[in-house]
Amino acid sequence: MKTASVTILIIACVLNSAQAATEIKVRVTSVRAGDMITTLTSTNVDQEIKLAGVAAPKVLLKQPYGRRAIKALSNKLLGETITVIHSRSDMMGQIIGKVMLDGRWINQEMVAEGHVWHDPTTATAPELVEAQQAARTGRKGLWGDKAKPVAPWKWTGGKGQATDEKWKEKAGKNTDAVYVAERSNKYHRKKCRRLREGVKEVSRRRAEKWSYKPCSICKP
Repeated sequence: MKTASVTILIIACVLNSAQAATEIKVRVTSVRAGDMITTLTSTNVDQEIKLAGVAAPKVLLKQPYGRRAIKALSNKLLGETITVIHSRSDMMGQIIGKVMLDGRWINQEMVAEGHVWHDPTTATAPELVEAQQAARTGRKGLWGDKAKPVAPWKWTGGKGQATDEKWKEKAGKNTDAVYVAERSNKYHRKKCRRLREGVKEVSRRRAEKWSYKPCSICKP
């Protein structure tokens, strides 16, 4: 009994250690999107950072407010040395983390000022939920647009903003987007029950190029 207790304690310690947050200091060299930056580490290695808990308008798909989100993040971070607190990286080596500058939580600032959406798939902090609610009520940033803003994960591109119904139809039948996760060799539909943490949207072609196989449950 005592041996079993010791074993459980050791396993718990190992798991806690694996999930422990890591803190790094890096210098921001470029801003790729309202939620993505490229940085330089202390060993002069380029490192991409994804701001946890936020999703920016898609510039490549010509989503409204995309370039303004890039400008807002550039004004805050470009050339600055920041602290990034993270516990994991995605499968492409991008760090997903909490970005701090002189005591300011930049992720929360971007949401509070209406430059980006809160994305619960990468962070579920209540402060981010509250920040978005306040920005929406105050019609700040993208929430001030006359047209109803559409979240990046529902944006299909083109001249108009996609409705939820059109997105569901496209996501369910026609879109090339699939979803992969850490520690899995399958690709899935967005709401597959087998998806866990570290979920990333990729094209079907890229997923298959990386040797992912279609999930037998959701059948993407």
